[in-house]
Amino acid sequence: MGLEELGTAQVFEMPLSVEHALVYDCAGPWKTKADAQLRVAIAMPFHRNGNHPRDFFPPANIYADEFFEVDRREERLLMGKVRETHPGAGHSIKGNRFYYQTGLQKGKKLGGEFHRLRKEIIFPMQGSLNAEIEDIYGGKKEFELNTGSALYLPPFLLHSFEVQEDCILGISSNTMFILHDGEEEIFVPDTYSRESFKELQKRYS
Repeated sequence: MGLEELGTAQVFEMPLSVEHALVYDCAGPWKTKADAQLRVAIAMPFHRNGNHPRDFFPPANIYADEFFEVDRREERLLMGKVRETHPGAGHSIKGNRFYYQTGLQKGKKLGGEFHRLRKEIIFPMQGSLNAEIEDIYGGKKEFELNTGSALYLPPFLLHSFEVQEDCILGISSNTMFILHDGEEEIFVPDTYSRESFKELQKRYS
């Protein structure tokens, strides 16, 4: 199923810029009963609780309600394309997904992609890497991520990484990667190439 063509589709709402990407320090460390070091990379309260200041938990200024929400028009566009070949796939890609990459060796490059729905929080669980991000208006930023720091990425930001020290990389996102049509697994990455990003960028930068 070819979804790459959606990368350059009409944008329904003006995407956020690189200024809305957020690098923050994980909370901690605290010493545990096992004499280990505990850090908290993500602890987002729900806005409806009403009793938490925005800057109390990492990542600052993001509530769980907001993180797990998606642009419904973007979701309809993606899932409409998916259901052309898999009508039983449902109507939503929303979810809570944590994954990690191991064996990332110094000098390796990854990313070079963007997402239209997916928000990500990226944090080295071991090692370090450099991050480069770019928005559709031509804005660019670079960050260094070490163990104990994290990067929040909203949709429509082209992102690339280069490993500086051998790395284990943790990633939390608001979308599922695998859906089902009956017993069949369907891969719905919501991931688009640098080439599609540059085509999209021509309309706005």
